[in-house]
Amino acid sequence: MLEFVRFDPSACHFPPPAVPVLPGLRLGDLRLLAGPAWPAHGQHFVRGRYALAAAYAAAGVGARGALLAPAYHCRTMLDPALALDGAIRFYPLDGDLGPDLDALAARLQEGGVAALLLTHYFGVPQAPATLEAVQALCRRHGVALVEDCAHAWPVALQRAALCQPGSGHYVVASPSKYFGCADGGMLWGAAPQALAPRGWLQEVRGWRDAWRRGRPSAPPVQAAAQHACGTDVRSRERAPSHQYQPALAASSGLAGSRWIMRHSRLERLAGQRRQHYATWSALVAGLARARPLWPSLPDGCAPYMFPLLLADDSRFAALKRAGLPIWRWDELASSDCAVSARYRRELLHLPCHQGLEADQLEWMGSQLRRVLA
Repeated sequence: MLEFVRFDPSACHFPPPAVPVLPGLRLGDLRLLAGPAWPAHGQHFVRGRYALAAAYAAAGVGARGALLAPAYHCRTMLDPALALDGAIRFYPLDGDLGPDLDALAARLQEGGVAALLLTHYFGVPQAPATLEAVQALCRRHGVALVEDCAHAWPVALQRAALCQPGSGHYVVASPSKYFGCADGGMLWGAAPQALAPRGWLQEVRGWRDAWRRGRPSAPPVQAAAQHACGTDVRSRERAPSHQYQPALAASSGLAGSRWIMRHSRLERLAGQRRQHYATWSALVAGLARARPLWPSLPDGCAPYMFPLLLADDSRFAALKRAGLPIWRWDELASSDCAVSARYRRELLHLPCHQGLEADQLEWMGSQLRRVLA
């Protein structure tokens, strides 16, 4: 049984975002010939959460022990373990979202852990020294390592090349966050399983949804209020959320999504994302009420989102009412991690995907400066 804290915005009446949060399908991002093949043994699920479910099951979560997960998480990272009736424990993170290695070692020393989930947040890979230390701890305690690359498609390709079925090392990715496709979750490191193909009507809808997803809407006209709204709701739960649909866990991702993934211009996408991240850093420089979590990126990194850390969350409602495309992980399982408790309300996820236009970035920056200056 986990205690969750969830921000309930139902009384706030926030408008829909004026700029797409995720990329849509653009012909200029595609090429006629397919790119390099993915690392062997990869399987394509409907969503990353179902790829995680297969990884957790292969690692023995539920049957042989608990999942040890990062204290800062999306609910869909936990739902697959709850679907397996597995216990979940948490390890704390530092301010840069790296694991507290001393605390992690202590959690593993307690025993009873089947799998450890390590997340590469916002597309930024964990440091090589951190990866080596975590892998050594997993080997020492006989624990499977599941690398969550949902934010980090290029990192997933690099790490997947290092894992083989039966090794106790799994890599999971969520390509619909990176490409202009309608669905997709990839898993490497587990023995292949039979997945049910999708029907032709679902394929047609997938192409339609991919095309529509990146289309912008008009900015809201109402003035942004300066007061906070919404309430935190606490609950104790042992079942997965409504976002986890067991009927989809054994289904394959769309063939159309695989085609888009294989025919996308990866270098172009990565370059545009890096450029937009740099633009964000310039737009928010000098803000009194916020700062970028990471002002710059490691070489070769292809970011998923731009993480902006607020001084406090008193202006969050004003930003949402302005129509800004903001995500937060504001539903978390309770833990002893002070960083995740703060980031739940104060760490904003802002889009930097390849589909953004210069005027959209400038408009978003102007709204941030107006509210947070």
